[in-house]
Amino acid sequence: MIKRRITKTGTVSYTANATESLRIPIPQRYCWGMWLELSGVITETAGATAAYARNPGTLCDIRVELNQQFDLAAGHWYTWSHERAILSGVLPAETAADVTADADSIRSVIYVPFAYPWLARPADTLLDMADEVRLDVHVAWQDDDALLSGGTHSFTTAPTVDVILETSDEAPAGSARGYVVQREVEASGLGTTANDDRNIVLPYGPSHTYVGMVLSGMDVDASVGRKLVSTSLSQIRLEVNGSPGPNTAINASGTELQDAHRYLARDFDAVQTGIYPLPLLAGSAGGMLSQAVGTSDASDVRLRINHSAFSTDGVILVAYDEYRPK
Repeated sequence: MIKRRITKTGTVSYTANATESLRIPIPQRYCWGMWLELSGVITETAGATAAYARNPGTLCDIRVELNQQFDLAAGHWYTWSHERAILSGVLPAETAADVTADADSIRSVIYVPFAYPWLARPADTLLDMADEVRLDVHVAWQDDDALLSGGTHSFTTAPTVDVILETSDEAPAGSARGYVVQREVEASGLGTTANDDRNIVLPYGPSHTYVGMVLSGMDVDASVGRKLVSTSLSQIRLEVNGSPGPNTAINASGTELQDAHRYLARDFDAVQTGIYPLPLLAGSAGGMLSQAVGTSDASDVRLRINHSAFSTDGVILVAYDEYRPK
């Protein structure tokens, strides 16, 4: 049995509306994943209202950079605390300001996997730090207005992000053959009108082999910011080179995708129906594939989505995971 250890390696400090970084000491030797824990205390007066449906995930974006060459992970914090939590199998742990006249502790813990859980051999993508030079975490902070609007509020304990690595001295033979890269793209400004053929273009080429995706539907509200909504994605098609038939990698309804993941019964902001998981390696149930979607010979890759109307100003966020061989 391979023994893993959990070690705190440092803390990213806070500067409002700026990016702070931490260079991670190179662990010995294999790195399976990274826990990031956001914490702080915000004090507000009565009458403040929540500025975001998923406090405190709106407070920052993250990048995990390898060898100062490319990002292993990049996107909104809340993508890992909700959407990607489904793909990693780690459900969110977070507390938020309760919008009363007191001091509230905020906390959110996310997991950035390097050993990808949906692979037949997750160890294929763990990091062998003997082969790597540098690992950095970058946190792009907003300010306290990202958490609360109205009233008077400020951080009485500045937020920080603790970086915790999951490592081991040993790994299965043949491990660390590639990387899992976690990115996201979105279609925003969708207004309130339904669309039976919404197109979202995705990257393609030799370095883009898709192993998992999560879609979420959101509304942008003037007072509470982005929030998950139950807007229906009734048909989801991942197409390579735009042709029907064998070039259609996925053709499934959002309901089928959710039914294949029953643990979505746990609420995310009380609207779990706003999240649609597409782990492409999870088998054929619900129209999903049992193999990755390669795009090395593609000239066009896109999602085509039939969605119902949004209430205010719609957003469809696509968090996608890729496999890249070394």
